[in-house]
Amino acid sequence: MSSDAASVASSSTSSRRAPPPSRTQLPVAHPDPSSTSSAPAPKLSLTAEQSHKLAELIAHFNAPGFELPTSVADYKALHPVASGKRFGLFGSSTTPAPANQNDVVTRPLDDTEKCFWSTEQFQRCLRGSGWDYHAAVKRAQGTVVWRREFKPEHLDLKEVEEEAEIGSRITTVAPQYSPPTEPPVESLTLCIDLGSNRKEGKKPPPSLARIKQILEILQSHYCERLHKAYLINVPMVFWALWTAISPLMHPVTKEKVKFVNVSALEEVIPRAQLFAEFGGDVDFDYDVKIYLPALIEMCDERRAANFARWRQFGNGQCGLSEAVVRGFSPASSSASSLAEKEDEKNPRVLVDEAPVATATA
Repeated sequence: MSSDAASVASSSTSSRRAPPPSRTQLPVAHPDPSSTSSAPAPKLSLTAEQSHKLAELIAHFNAPGFELPTSVADYKALHPVASGKRFGLFGSSTTPAPANQNDVVTRPLDDTEKCFWSTEQFQRCLRGSGWDYHAAVKRAQGTVVWRREFKPEHLDLKEVEEEAEIGSRITTVAPQYSPPTEPPVESLTLCIDLGSNRKEGKKPPPSLARIKQILEILQSHYCERLHKAYLINVPMVFWALWTAISPLMHPVTKEKVKFVNVSALEEVIPRAQLFAEFGGDVDFDYDVKIYLPALIEMCDERRAANFARWRQFGNGQCGLSEAVVRGFSPASSSASSLAEKEDEKNPRVLVDEAPVATATA
């Protein structure tokens, strides 16, 4: 567990000794294995051209001397984004823009970043960029820089305290541990309640700026991760926001957003993963002081286990399969070695001046 998470967990129990958490107060560790909707999609075969682009992208990240800036502003200074794109590909920065390119600070990928950039992560970038190699490079590099600045893997509990108190960010389903013969789960289904499913009653829907920010992050830095987003209890005022925001969305992302009635959720979400108030079997009793520390601890433990497997099998490079990183499969094949073989046959393509393609989620 991170130091912040440990301190919160400690402070939450120091003043009063809470009873042992019930099963329905903790994050659901795995989906129901009997549910067909939880099963990973079959692994798609790549064409020879796609395999080459994948190996080329991995080799680019593993090249000696490869470095990237540490802030979004610095990356934008080196790689200006053409106007007219749907949202910015890289988002806003918390740091001021450099006066000139000579002031940009760069550094190599660290081991945590190399572990994150698996074969499948690179493949998702290519798929989300329509298999445009140059666009995928820009997109992957931009995601590295965005993660360096905003550090999504290091959750600051103070920043999410208000949202966590009302339970608006409850994770009830985590990726399933699938048999070694199946690929790991890589996409998520979201169920977003915009109505009265809050402890203190109804709240206004998120602002237009907030929605744009969320969509920008999903489209740019979590490519190919969203399977479907089901919105329920949609207030009338939200439709005006949707009318304004939907034309700016990429068509692929827009198609993934569905408005459904609560009564229809059973048709798209297994009962074993659906809250009882929506017709499911999950009798969930939310207590932020129990749920949030447990969620962070579970994520920290899995992240540490993944990193240990990468240290053992990853050869210090990007491109280890997620099946190996997550412990589903033996390390019999490495995308890094595939990239090295491809790199021997074909020199890497320079991409500094390559165009940026429209991002998709």
